Amino acid sequence: MAAMRVRTAVCLGALGTGAGRCAPALAPHVAPVARAVGVPRRAALDGAVALTFDDGPHPHGTLAVLEALRAHGAVATFFLVGEQVRRTGALAAEIQAAGHAVALHGDRHRALVRLSGRALREDLDRLAATVGDAALPVHRAPYGAYTLAALAEVRRRGWAPLLWSRWGRDWRARASPAGVAAEVTRDLRAGDVLLLHDADDYSAPGSWRTTAAALRAGIPSVTVPHMTDQFLWARRLHELGAAPPPIPRLELSAERLGDAIRLAADDKTMRRRAAVLGERIRAEDGVGRPVEIEADATVLVTQRLSDDALYLELTSDPGALATAGIDAVYRVGDCVAPRLIADAIFDGHRLAREIDGPDPAVARPYLRERPLIPG
Repeated sequence: MAAMRVRTAVCLGALGTGAGRCAPALAPHVAPVARAVGVPRRAALDGAVALTFDDGPHPHGTLAVLEALRAHGAVATFFLVGEQVRRTGALAAEIQAAGHAVALHGDRHRALVRLSGRALREDLDRLAATVGDAALPVHRAPYGAYTLAALAEVRRRGWAPLLWSRWGRDWRARASPAGVAAEVTRDLRAGDVLLLHDADDYSAPGSWRTTAAALRAGIPSVTVPHMTDQFLWARRLHELGAAPPPIPRLELSAERLGDAIRLAADDKTMRRRAAVLGERIRAEDGVGRPVEIEADATVLVTQRLSDDALYLELTSDPGALATAGIDAVYRVGDCVAPRLIADAIFDGHRLAREIDGPDPAVARPYLRERPLIPG
């Protein structure tokens, strides 16, 4: 994550460049792109829809989904993750024994846009070896994000890529059963492919906390969303009048970012709405209420990689930044170095709190380490 030192909190996600190579990654959200790269979002079904589940198998989630499907006499296709198949033993076989189909998702749940050609081939090799010949020759990329190279490799193996036309956004921290059902069935038509999840190993419960930390300050936010629920929260902030319109990652420039920052800093109505929103969030203290889980021990792990491509792109032209009125650019979280997810999130919270300090690049000491009496 990169952030601008201005009087507006700015949340940017660091993502690699290469718009042409990565253009298929837009296919899940932009139907013309899906058609252009030949990746279907619908299925040829007469009077029916295709129900699909991603990210499993999961020892609890998959069994619950299988029971619900059995109760309603429905069948579905499960796009499996290789490492989860190995972890859950015979659960993949149980899916098939219950009359459902299994298909291919990935050996590990990683964005294909970040994999080298060799890493991609190795991932698909392990996936095929784990899931076996029982799987349909149908593949769905994690996050639905393909590259041109990934599409070519998938098709070379005789697999057909498939996306979705309806999704329940059930991976969100505050998703409710009624909300998911309403979302995934809205304007439903024959041939729609429905996307849901039977596992939460790769979702981010509470990932909205980074944005919430900036909101608690009661100042407008400028957002450049690039993945998962960042699009939802960026759009919602704008709808609430607490932020300018989100800037699409591929349309980011110093000039456009500067315009958005000036709007957030100068628009009195926007600043007033952000202040009201911040006051409500502080009173709610949702971030301060932890989830209590009984455990004898905890081990913190991460799968994230350092990615400072956006930071380097923005800082490559200091003149353009100055012209746009951007004083400084700072790196936080995974943009600095690979780290624990909890550590990366805290880094973003810390910058949101200290963005107006004398040097936001240097974290202030913890409260217990600060001198109580100056001098």
